[in-house]
Amino acid sequence: MINKTPSNHKELIIYIWRSLDLPSIGREELIYYISFELFLLKPNKSVQLVNELIKKGFLVEKSGKILLSKELREDFITLQKKENEKVKNALEDISLKAISLNDLSKERKGSFNMLLKELSDESTLNRSVSVSKNSFTFHELNIDQGIIRGEVSGTKEKRYKFEVELNKKKIIHDCHDYLTRKSRQKKLCKHLVKLFIILKSENESKTEKILTNIIEELDNWEFI
Repeated sequence: MINKTPSNHKELIIYIWRSLDLPSIGREELIYYISFELFLLKPNKSVQLVNELIKKGFLVEKSGKILLSKELREDFITLQKKENEKVKNALEDISLKAISLNDLSKERKGSFNMLLKELSDESTLNRSVSVSKNSFTFHELNIDQGIIRGEVSGTKEKRYKFEVELNKKKIIHDCHDYLTRKSRQKKLCKHLVKLFIILKSENESKTEKILTNIIEELDNWEFI
């Protein structure tokens, strides 16, 4: 929508033709369109305008039809191409933004924090802060092969075993919360959440790979 009507004749007829969107039109129809569709001028003034535009060569009257002069037609086509290019660029920009947002969405979905949340809950994530990194002892730590075994100290100085095996698709742990609740839901307890946080500091991409495999093949994994 054009809010400001052009002041000179050349711009004005381009403005009218863009709104009209026809290759040619009858004199009476054009006068009616200018007066009662675009509301630019009163009918008598529209008659004067059309006559003046024809006299100056901006419009041509042939076989009872009025059309743009060759020069204006070329300008009109050039303007249409520019506007089409703007629309095309705008659509491409929207498309690129959509792709970027989609990629960003995928990245967020596949990020470590999002993966960990898939296998836990807010309460467990908060409680994992209380588990010290120093409470972990590793008997085997091979993130490349997805084999992690060791022990973690509990709050009552009890030692709990943990084992994660990517190939065998097993998570083994023996704290009370895991055995009685989390394992049945195929979720991580606070010790296992902390374990994966520690593993992330060793190799984030490999740790994400293990978590992604657990989530995508959850039915095949055993939580023991």
